[in-house]
Amino acid sequence: MDLSPLNIQIESLVRIDINSFKSSDEVSKEKQEIIFLFVARLIREKGIEEYIEAIKMIQDVPFDRPVKFQIIGDLYPSNPSAIHEDTLKGWIEEGLIEYLGYQNDVKSFIEKSSCVVLPSYREGLSKSLLEAASMERPIITTNVSGCRDVVDDGVNGYLCEVQDSYSLRNQLIKMIELTPTEREDMGKRGRKKEKYMNLTHLDENNKPKMVDVSDKDETTRIAVASGVIEISQEAYDAVVSNSAKKGPVLQTAVIAAIQGTKQTSTLIPMCHPLMLTSVKTELEELPALPGFKLSVRAKLKGRTGVEMEALTGVSVGLLTIYDMLKAIDKGMVIKTVQLEEKEGGVSGDFRR
Repeated sequence: MDLSPLNIQIESLVRIDINSFKSSDEVSKEKQEIIFLFVARLIREKGIEEYIEAIKMIQDVPFDRPVKFQIIGDLYPSNPSAIHEDTLKGWIEEGLIEYLGYQNDVKSFIEKSSCVVLPSYREGLSKSLLEAASMERPIITTNVSGCRDVVDDGVNGYLCEVQDSYSLRNQLIKMIELTPTEREDMGKRGRKKEKYMNLTHLDENNKPKMVDVSDKDETTRIAVASGVIEISQEAYDAVVSNSAKKGPVLQTAVIAAIQGTKQTSTLIPMCHPLMLTSVKTELEELPALPGFKLSVRAKLKGRTGVEMEALTGVSVGLLTIYDMLKAIDKGMVIKTVQLEEKEGGVSGDFRR
């Protein structure tokens, strides 16, 4: 007997699309409470009033899971824009927010949150936003300098307009309507962004420091930088004819570039003093501009790179050309000082 039709029929009866079904773990996640966490001083400039107004706007919006709004921060009664204690108590009594007081360490609270919110009017580089990004939490913040440096809209969070509670309300709703997996993915993208922008020259109190490189391996480090100076035809002719009153311009610029490369740590505060093993320069005439292109190649075997040394050498060399020709042309332009390539170090090689 030919059973193939029967086999086909049975197979067609039992074949299912598993992608259309959710695991018990996924269903459990979708029922979990969504927690929004505001971490900042309780002053108006941090956007706390907009946060409260946005919360009020969505109180009657039906969601398929519970939503909680939390605040961490200290009252600043001496600050003219501080939120009054009675106002805070009113928000708590209305059931709008859960106030967690001032916390020395907010990491455990960020870890328990679903999203960190900071609708600040102005910001430097927010420590709380960086911590949220590093802990893979999506962020809602304002489209102002400092905040938008941490968040790419729609990538690792959402940006709202400054002092606009309705705009904030819309972004809160968008975050709530994401699936748990979508929120997790958004947070993970924030972690990737934070790794590239975290400032190693600041300590845990946001105070300047020089990075400790003692644990790094010694490797060969090379960097090449270049820059251009555009000058007048009269100044260019004086250089190529060696008739500038201050003497040999290009030879002096080369010496200055080498000296500048060696003195980088004196000029740039957080650069380490380095034992360079080689500094090479190259000057290219650009008669069509007219002007000159200066390149500097720095090399060492050490624990930190030499990009800043090469860039500083180029800058000092071009400034020396300007100094020696300013009596002829004060309109000279130094431009496109840039890193061309680097080798060595954990960040890998770079070629422009």
